[in-house]
Formats: sequence, C-alpha cells, structure tokens
Amino acid sequence: MNRKFKLILVLFALSATASLGKYFPLVVEGAVWGEKGGSIFNTSIYQYRLSGDTVLNGEAYKILNSLNLYNSNSNCYPWDNTQECNAPIVLKWNGVTAVVGFLREDTLAKIVYFKKTKEDIERVLYDFNFEVGDTMSFSGVKSSVSSIDSILIGMENRKRVVFPSTGALLREVSFFEGIGSDCGLFVDCYVFEGGTALLCYKLDGKVLYGDTNSCQDFVYTSVQHSPLKSSLKVFQKESSLVIDMGSNNPSKGTLSIRFINGTVLYQKENLTGNQWTLNLKEHPTLKKGVVLVEVVKGREHLSKKIVLY
Repeated sequence: MNRKFKLILVLFALSATASLGKYFPLVVEGAVWGEKGGSIFNTSIYQYRLSGDTVLNGEAYKILNSLNLYNSNSNCYPWDNTQECNAPIVLKWNGVTAVVGFLREDTLAKIVYFKKTKEDIERVLYDFNFEVGDTMSFSGVKSSVSSIDSILIGMENRKRVVFPSTGALLREVSFFEGIGSDCGLFVDCYVFEGGTALLCYKLDGKVLYGDTNSCQDFVYTSVQHSPLKSSLKVFQKESSLVIDMGSNNPSKGTLSIRFINGTVLYQKENLTGNQWTLNLKEHPTLKKGVVLVEVVKGREHLSKKIVLY
C-alpha cells in the first residue's frame, strides 16, 4: 500500500469521526417532514413544517404547522389493479393549514420537547442520548435500544438508534439524529391500523431522506370538484362578513380566508352549522382587498372570491 493511499484512508477516517461527533439539531426553521398515516382503507398523506417563532412560558419555540394533501389514489386498496390505482400518486394541497404545536430543543442535552396547541403540558419527543439497553415507551408498548450506529444521510453520517420489533404491536423503529423516526415525527410505530410512516425529510430546499414528491413545495390552488360550489354565499354587511354554505352538511368544517397569493388571513377549524358571521372589527388580519373564502366540510370544498372594503 503506497503512502498516498494510506493518507487518503487516514483523511477519510478522520472525516467520518468528525462527522459522527457533530450533533444535528432537529428543530430548524424550514424543516419539512412528509408522512402517511391511517389504514389500508383510508390512507392520508400530509406534511409537517417548522415555520416561525413564539415564546411560551419564557421558552422559545418553533411553530409546527401541518398541511393536509389531496391524494389522487386515496380511494384505492392495496389489492386494486386498475389503471387509476397503478398510476403515480398526484398530490395537491387544498390550502388548509393548522398549527399542531410547538417544538424546542436543548442542543447541549440533545433533547427535543413538544407542546401541543392549547395545552400547557410539555413532553420529551426525542432524546438522542440513548444507549444500548435504554428503554422507551411507545404509547404504552416498551422496547429497549438494540443497537446504535451511523447512517449516511445526504453527505454526512448521522447517529441512528434502533429499537427492535415487539411482534404484533410495534415494528422496528429507527431514530435518526436531526430528523426523527422512520415512522414519523410523532413516532406512531404500530404494526396495524393507526401507524404512520416517514416518507421524506427536507431541509434548506434539499430532500435528505425519502422521496421528493411528498416533500415538494405546494402552491395553493383552490379545489374545484364540489358540485355544490355555486351554493356558497359570501357577502359583507357593514362590518360583518357572512358565509352561508347553502346546504345542510352535518360534518364539522374548516373555514379559511386568504389573499389570492395564498397568504392566510383567518382560519377556524371544527366549525359546526352551515352559516357563520365574522365581525371584521374583531379580526384586524382581514384586510381590504380581494380575498378567497373557502369552506372544507367532509368531501365538500367550496370557495368564493369577494372584495373586502
């Protein structure tokens, strides 16, 4: 073995050691997780995105948003062999976003904390100081770390912590430093229905894990497939904005109001009834100009443009 080749091996070993000694934080502005969940009869695909900052009880947090995506073959079963179900999945965003909670990280202790929206309780979401033999409870199902190694993600080695399968309840789970688990950000790793899976992870515009389709940046376009679209009535009466679906849909709904460029001005979830009135004076974010009002209830996606004055 010549001297030059030996030098290359030494430099490679030093590079790998330095990479393993580096800690990759998980709570980073702009991080995107693409996931799928549900059952074989009703699979949903969605994104989590870290965007923006807030302070709660004196602690600084990043805001975690979720985007629900329209899946072109969400009605297909695994055994379906039709042209529609065999076609590549087409994903669209219906414009609905929600703040699901807040994340913060102690990078020295290598611990990630999560606080759910409208709750004061903070819980540990990840602890990247695990050692072989340490035990973790996955929603009541306990598993102990079986191995710790590194895996090449992007161009750098990241720490991987592996929990073995417990059989019928919990599948094998891997934690990746700076990303989370291979069964989703919130570690729902059940074997049967209700479990989730990580499809992709993106940071700084680069997909570091999984496929690019589920982590793409979606431009909002209103979904226009409801036969009752023309029944939606929206009008302003002095300082009040009235929204009337014109139907008797019993489902709970989400009301969104945004500028045409997609900027969200107002959003309310779990609405009951089919008519709502907003006092514009109580909602200063609802500014003058052309806005798009959208109601999502069950399978209905109704939208209408209006000029606020």
